[in-house]
Amino acid sequence: MFIINYKEILDSKYKLTPSQLSILDIPNKNKILVKDLLDRKLEFSDKGNEVGSANYVYKSNYYFIRAKALQKEYFLPLLSSETAIAIRPQVFKNFNLKEGDLIISKDSNIGEAVILDKDYPNFTISGALYKLPITRNKFYFFAFSKHHYFREQLNMITPKGSTIRHAKTFFLKCEIPFPNQINANDIIRYIELLVRAIISKEKEIRRKNHFILDLIEKELLENQKESEFKFENPTFSGLLQSSRFDASYHCHDYKWKKFLISNYKNGSGPIDEWGFETKRGQNLQVSQIGKSIYSDEPKENFYTLMEPANFSEFGTVKKFEYIGNFKISSFLEAGDIVFSATGTIGKCFFF
Repeated sequence: MFIINYKEILDSKYKLTPSQLSILDIPNKNKILVKDLLDRKLEFSDKGNEVGSANYVYKSNYYFIRAKALQKEYFLPLLSSETAIAIRPQVFKNFNLKEGDLIISKDSNIGEAVILDKDYPNFTISGALYKLPITRNKFYFFAFSKHHYFREQLNMITPKGSTIRHAKTFFLKCEIPFPNQINANDIIRYIELLVRAIISKEKEIRRKNHFILDLIEKELLENQKESEFKFENPTFSGLLQSSRFDASYHCHDYKWKKFLISNYKNGSGPIDEWGFETKRGQNLQVSQIGKSIYSDEPKENFYTLMEPANFSEFGTVKKFEYIGNFKISSFLEAGDIVFSATGTIGKCFFF
């Protein structure tokens, strides 16, 4: 329990909101503010710039990294057509983004951080992001920026109520605990080695995923029938026939990919026509199996649970959950391929 007195309310300039008077503390007294870990004082030039949606283009050699590219489950930026937007060269601002640079978000997904896996010479960062000038204990700080202790601190000091939360530079006031033991330097080096190992593993996962996708694309492109692809805008009769009104179903990219598969000379068809057996996963509704106990940590006699939202873009599971229920009857075996049919539709991995 935390009790605040009248004098502390006066010192806080009459803040009466409980969240702004909350304190998050840990027994470790050896804590350093983020601002004191930086090589120099954070400057306005370290913040990204907003180019405005009017400068988004269909194709360009220059890109704009949005805050959405920083995700809790990843140590590296997640770049896609939604998170790295092509922009007009005239509005490009060179941030000299290099491998190992640490980027942190101050808006929307506040406190999220990533380390760049390579140089990004033709990329700029949005105004929601900062490139931190930090070299000393960089990977140690990064490890704690991924911990809920850091995020909870930032949540407490960031004003609530707005549609998009803005943390400004409040993250500089967050505390990072350091070890008190005699071998503190060894502990710090060990944590940094773990972070480097995770980054290396994440790089390798992405490399293999891209390699597999490139092989599939190469196979399709080099083995097409003589038919040529012709894109046509949707018609009213076509919309009625397909009963699909979502734009992506009728866009050029979707139709092109669908054509590559249907025009593949070695054949294509539904999964069940190629000798595969399919079945749905366990229905976890209370009406089906009764009440369950859920946990984020493994427990004795609990089953490992995979939710569709936890499937990654790279054929892996971002997070496992655990469920206790004696009526569970659907299990995975080695060699099974798991597809997500709800939420993150289409994502899959090999078990």
